[in-house]
Amino acid sequence: MNVSLKDSLEIYIDGASRGNPGESAIGILIRRGKRVIKKISQSIGHATNNKAEYMALIYALQEALILKADRVRVYTDSALLYHQIQGNYKIKNPVLKNLFVQLRHLAEGFEGLEIKHIPREENKEADRLASQAISKEQAKMVAPAVPTLRRDKTAGEESPSSRGSCIPVMRDPPPSATHFGGRNSGGGFPPQIVADPALRHDSWRRREEPQ
Repeated sequence: MNVSLKDSLEIYIDGASRGNPGESAIGILIRRGKRVIKKISQSIGHATNNKAEYMALIYALQEALILKADRVRVYTDSALLYHQIQGNYKIKNPVLKNLFVQLRHLAEGFEGLEIKHIPREENKEADRLASQAISKEQAKMVAPAVPTLRRDKTAGEESPSSRGSCIPVMRDPPPSATHFGGRNSGGGFPPQIVADPALRHDSWRRREEPQ
């Protein structure tokens, strides 16, 4: 069914996977006319690139329903997704079959739904959003920072909190005093490395697997 651009949402979608299967994410750009009304950059965990493409379309249609759109035109650079939705390619993968059933159900919520295949060069923003989500997720998986040693100002000894232990620092306390060790500093969260979303590496993206 063709959709008039005048009274529809335009949605650009992309799914990406580093490893295929590997850490995956989706990118979605939603427009009403020339105005961008929403961008989505969302990690979806461990998945194949083909599953990520399907998930991007599912998220896009869900967002369109939330925005109360009656007519939607979706743009994708995934030839596999496009041809499977159109019925040109048979869906053999059981995971994709289940996702296709969800898509068919979501499609019933619109008066008009059109899916168009476009070159990757015309889908750069959705691609960037998907890549950005993966980079942010992978930045969380950094090694804990090495604790910095501090010196006790009074006795010139290492503070137990800097060593991450509970060994007391003995400094000849008065007879009536009870001396306890410092806190364990090993339970804090390590600082995160923030990846630059502008850096784009295409070498990790594999071609879609035929299903």
